[in-house]
Amino acid sequence: QFNLAGKKYRMRLFSYFESEGDQDREVKAVLLEDEIFNRLRLDPAQFQDEQVVELIPAAHYLRLHHQAAVPRQARIRHQQQESGTWLIVEYLHLPRTLRIRYETEFPYRVLEWQEDDEGQLTRAVLKRTLRLPYWEHHDNDDLPLRDSLQLLCF
Repeated sequence: QFNLAGKKYRMRLFSYFESEGDQDREVKAVLLEDEIFNRLRLDPAQFQDEQVVELIPAAHYLRLHHQAAVPRQARIRHQQQESGTWLIVEYLHLPRTLRIRYETEFPYRVLEWQEDDEGQLTRAVLKRTLRLPYWEHHDNDDLPLRDSLQLLCF
């Protein structure tokens, strides 16, 4: 968990691995990979120019690979393809690339994302959206709504 506190994040980690234990420490406040989706939805122009930035990799990546939450250098750029506009995040010293295809008009919906982690590709594609008051749909009677989103699980 990352909580912004001034110019640092308070990073808290709760692990069942004895060698890692629970951690509570400060990390330099740089862009988080996990926030790129939200920032892209708010204003994709902030990523308009190709740039090399300090970036903390996605929390799930750090946990799966038992990596420390430290800033890494990454190149962020746009790429126009037949399939649409992509935001591409390439780590310079990690075998990891994130690609996000999104709408170039408001509300800048994320249509697809791909994550290449050491040759293992994860891909998610938006199939359907529902605009519902989610706070009213949390009972078992609402399970068909989940099915209507066409979510596929292994």
